[in-house]
Amino acid sequence: MRKGRRASWAKGSGDELTLTFKRFPDGKQTYGLFTGIEVDGAAASKANSSGAANYTAESGSLVLKLQPTFLESLSVGDHELKALFEDGDAAATVFAAVVLAALALAVALAAMRKRRS
Repeated sequence: MRKGRRASWAKGSGDELTLTFKRFPDGKQTYGLFTGIEVDGAAASKANSSGAANYTAESGSLVLKLQPTFLESLSVGDHELKALFEDGDAAATVFAAVVLAALALAVALAAMRKRRS
């Protein structure tokens, strides 16, 4: 995992969540072995039942972009995402789905703490 570890995403924001995984010095090898994702232990399809993307995957190591419609289907709280690869290896990270007001409060508290130190 290179980018997005312990990321937070705000419900209702309309934003996607980007996570970057790097398993090898050659990023193309990471992307080339990618087969899919699991969220909270369940396989997540690349598209939902109406055909809209749940996530996209791009090279540059492996850049996953979880789409807002997929993220909105998750409950508030921590979620484990595993990126799955042909060689049987998996790379995992945890991200949080939060309520927009809670995220704003957390940012404000972090700024206050930073000013005090």
